[in-house]
Amino acid sequence: MFKKSLISVAVVSFFSMSSLAADKGQGRLFLGSTKINPENVNTELESQGLKEFDMINQFGVEITLPALKFANAGFRYTHRMIKEEELAASTVTDYHAELTQQVFAGILRAPLNNSDYAKFDLFVGAGVTSSELKIKSLTQDGSVDKKGYASPMAVAGGSASFGVKSIFFTIEAGYEYNKVTGLKETDTVSGNIDEFDLSGGYLTIGLMFDGVPVFKK
Repeated sequence: MFKKSLISVAVVSFFSMSSLAADKGQGRLFLGSTKINPENVNTELESQGLKEFDMINQFGVEITLPALKFANAGFRYTHRMIKEEELAASTVTDYHAELTQQVFAGILRAPLNNSDYAKFDLFVGAGVTSSELKIKSLTQDGSVDKKGYASPMAVAGGSASFGVKSIFFTIEAGYEYNKVTGLKETDTVSGNIDEFDLSGGYLTIGLMFDGVPVFKK
């Protein structure tokens, strides 16, 4: 049922964009971080003398266009990454854990206010992720991954933008469901890591460009 809901949001975004009458939309550049607690990963990192994951950084780009009477539709790409080193820093070893993830999502935004100087909206989104976790320690040197954009994700939240003409400073807050299962192990990595949960609340800041020319029908 959950996967069907994700697919529905993505499909609505795609077909809404394909039937657009407008040739101008909104473009967003953003960066921020998400508070995470992948418990089984952190348990393993601690046993290897590595710092735990607690905050994953992200940056990305989004484009939306007027598509429905009540919403704008579009797509978002996000690159997420975190790297932690040893609990006790050493100049001799280079032990660390590094997680990277790429996210493609369809986005539906419902404007609440759309004045010349301030814009507010609520949004939902759904998409897929491609993820890899690398660990290098005294006893492990390898990775686990779920590539090929095979894991579902979902996001919801709101944003506020302030500016003049077509350039706005924007801040966005929300919650992202992002759980990766069915990991593939390569080289020597503990079998205790069979999934990782990157879900959590997030905050981003960035620039929003209003009236961006995209295409004409």
